[in-house]
Amino acid sequence: MATRKNRQAKVETPKDLVKILRDPKKLAQFATGAVSTDRKAWVGSGFRVLQGVFARNGFRQLGREINAYMNEGRIKEDFLEDVSNQSTLMEILQSIDADLPDEDRLKAMRLIFLRAALSSSDERDRILAHQLVQIVRKLTGAQILILKAAYEIANSEETQKLLKVEEHKINAKKWLEIMAKRMGHGSTSLIEVHEDQLINLHLIGQRLSDGSIAHWGQTCRLTDLGMKLCEFLCRPL
Repeated sequence: MATRKNRQAKVETPKDLVKILRDPKKLAQFATGAVSTDRKAWVGSGFRVLQGVFARNGFRQLGREINAYMNEGRIKEDFLEDVSNQSTLMEILQSIDADLPDEDRLKAMRLIFLRAALSSSDERDRILAHQLVQIVRKLTGAQILILKAAYEIANSEETQKLLKVEEHKINAKKWLEIMAKRMGHGSTSLIEVHEDQLINLHLIGQRLSDGSIAHWGQTCRLTDLGMKLCEFLCRPL
């Protein structure tokens, strides 16, 4: 007696993946089915990766957002034909498979990818997005929140007045106090736990020998790279 076989969603081209991202039923089917692909270079480690990805709310949210922006005409149907967009999406898949990112890190990667996928983005944005996602993979959710808090401070009109007055008085201790207050928990030690990693990734300025900090100015210690990352995360899409 012949048995009925479940038809599994296939991914053989970027267009196939776009269709799956736009269709919740296919998304669920693909999460639990076998993957057929001749393009493993950009699909990644296949079923094992996607099984984990599609089980997470973050990626389902990415699918919903892509669908909404495509319906609005803000993301083109062929956005995954772009090599940089493929690489960025691949980086996110690999992160979920290997890193098990927390919600804040996954949301950050999703926002970076969406900004690069928009029709209004250019090739520089798409190339930068891939590099920024690689950096975000090395951050914790708490470190991302610290960066976003610094960006909010740097863009606050009231705070800008304070920065101009105290620009030459700010030391590392004062920065920790400002950040701890902004984060709401008031613990400078908790901010300091994450400081070295942010410095090592060149996202905030170093502590100088006299106790002051580099890149205070008008950016609340964020470097040009830190500012660029926060622009991707904080500016409206």
